[in-house]
Amino acid sequence: MNLIVVTPDQSEIGTRDLSQNIVQGLTKPELVDVVGIGGSIPLAVAAVDLSRTIANVNIEFVSLDYVPLTATYKPEAIFFELSRNPAEAPSIVGVFEAKSEDEKNVKTIRVSRGDRLDATTNIILWKLSKNDVVKVLASGFAITTAIRSILQVTTSGISKYPVGVSAITTDSIERGEGTGKKVPAIQVYLEKGKATAYSNRHEEVLKQVVVR
Repeated sequence: MNLIVVTPDQSEIGTRDLSQNIVQGLTKPELVDVVGIGGSIPLAVAAVDLSRTIANVNIEFVSLDYVPLTATYKPEAIFFELSRNPAEAPSIVGVFEAKSEDEKNVKTIRVSRGDRLDATTNIILWKLSKNDVVKVLASGFAITTAIRSILQVTTSGISKYPVGVSAITTDSIERGEGTGKKVPAIQVYLEKGKATAYSNRHEEVLKQVVVR
């Protein structure tokens, strides 16, 4: 298994360095798994985004979960399964993005840097009380807060009804209107009445991360 794990204590690693590891891993016809843990999640997202921009790197599956590193420390993490194979976005993404801009705005939660975890979780729950599918959009350091809130909503039992992650996509979005500067972002589509699906590799990768 070609596994790249990024942790918060690896501050010396830059986006380009991590991207180089990803691209080199995919020079062979196999999957590369990238896991970003806790505060390193934005770095993992940025490296995957850069790799997809410059090379034939595609996301086969992406998921969110907790990593039980100790009995009391279970940080949030993002899991990427990368390959050279072309990948299609889940159908729910196309259905959501085909809606009018006004409808999409009503059903989208934009998480910004500095937003509190408790407030973000409440906004997601409020939007889900009015809609069957909502999208959570975050970029840069706000990605970690967004993922923490999403995992609270989908795993803690705080929601009045089952809520699952139906799709996750990554892209670069403009930082501030008219700036021309782009930053990596994630879009997480949450669906009411559905459980989060994980790939067949997820449990295997999670075990490998824990034993490292």
